[in-house]
Amino acid sequence: MDALPRLYATEHIAAPDKLVAVHYFIGSCDWWICEYEPETCTAYGYTCLGDPQWPNCR
Repeated sequence: MDALPRLYATEHIAAPDKLVAVHYFIGSCDWWICEYEPETCTAYGYTCLGDPQWPNCR
């Protein structure tokens, strides 16, 4: 996780062009992490909570 860009480090990159560095999944849910702040354990990325027609941004 230390190699991930810090929060806001990639905000100048359009969402479709962001690099997804980590993919977590359990059941029908997926989390794709693009940025991470280790001091606060805060991550930025995308989620799909089981319905691919309704993805959520976090």
